[in-house]
Amino acid sequence: MDKGFSPSGVIYDMDGLLLDTEPFYTLVTQQIAQRYGKNFDWSLKSKILGRRALESARMIVETLELPLSAEEYLEQRNEILLDMFSDCQPLPGVMKLTHHLAEAGNTDEFAQILSEVGQDLVSAGHTNLLTVLDSLDYSQLSEISRISFLEIKGDLLILQNRWSDAETCHNEALPLAKKHGLAEQGARLLSSLADIEVHRDNLVPALKLLDQSLAVFIETGDAVSAARTYLNVGSIHRRLRKPKKALEAYDEVEKILLGDKENQLIISRIRLASVLLDMNKIDSARNHAMIAHDLTLDVDLHLHARARTVLGRLYSKTGDLELAAHHYSEALTAMSQEPDHRASVEIKMLLGEVMMDTGRAEEAMEYYLDALALAEANDHRMLLGEILARLGSSDPNQSSRMSHLQRALTVFREIGANDRMMEVQASVYRALLG
Repeated sequence: MDKGFSPSGVIYDMDGLLLDTEPFYTLVTQQIAQRYGKNFDWSLKSKILGRRALESARMIVETLELPLSAEEYLEQRNEILLDMFSDCQPLPGVMKLTHHLAEAGNTDEFAQILSEVGQDLVSAGHTNLLTVLDSLDYSQLSEISRISFLEIKGDLLILQNRWSDAETCHNEALPLAKKHGLAEQGARLLSSLADIEVHRDNLVPALKLLDQSLAVFIETGDAVSAARTYLNVGSIHRRLRKPKKALEAYDEVEKILLGDKENQLIISRIRLASVLLDMNKIDSARNHAMIAHDLTLDVDLHLHARARTVLGRLYSKTGDLELAAHHYSEALTAMSQEPDHRASVEIKMLLGEVMMDTGRAEEAMEYYLDALALAEANDHRMLLGEILARLGSSDPNQSSRMSHLQRALTVFREIGANDRMMEVQASVYRALLG
């Protein structure tokens, strides 16, 4: 190629080039095949690689003798893929390329690219993208491009616990979304603003924001967002000491789950199992956790690990600590194959608690210290504070306990977690009093 070649533009192809989507296609095809007692293996996969979607679908349907047309197969496949893509990770080099294009290219073109891949980058926790966004003069963007730019930037700022900066971005984007009739994007912005209000303990304003976003999600038939919002509403009612209101919200999630024929709401089912467990609704929690466990077995390692984590908590709560430890250990094994550092930290913390409950203090300390190292390496500050608080009550050395508690206080103070800060202060006083 001529060294002086200067491209006038770049076409971003997300599927399989920017985002690692290939494993999802395999998993979904396996899932659909298993519904009809068939098996999708490499001998068939090798024949469809590189073919167009409809052609591949025809080969799959004919070879496996599925009772579907190729079009029906693609419809089922696409519905499941939409939910799975929220966990998609960028391929190596994507972030470097994005940085380069932001520095060398047209700002509006970059904003268009950001609107297409931004939510996936947020889900993957790529806060380093903020350095690119901060370097751009977004005032020159078209209003449509500016909405996506500000939404993504605000969501990334939330990941960094920069709540005021995030609020500024979302408040600037919201009226633009309303002006251009972008109802779903406006609803997402309202949900993010509600998260900020929850962080500040402004729970009633948060509920009002969620009610507005919920109305949009229901009107547009967005079951995934509606279920997630009802779960957030229930969480706020629990913090307001209104358990009946919380259960009403969770009942709405149950109704939505009844209509989930394509298993698109597994994440919401797992979250529901977890909160019902917190509220001592053991039977309902067990039912949802077991359904999620069975639906994700050999299909989605990440979600299967999360389902096992809930089952671990359930058996810990009901006193079967050995079975709880088994589920936690299996969840960690699954996480090692599809790394999710945050989830791994949480599971190690839970394993530490189980070890303490069974009198295995040394093993508990090992899990807590492993979790601490992982949280520090990935800047999970809230989890870092929680681990330090647990070490402050578990470390056999009194001097070390005080050191851990003081560090926990500092972390919670820095991120504005006032409730946890007060609880840790009480632990410090108890430690000082022996």
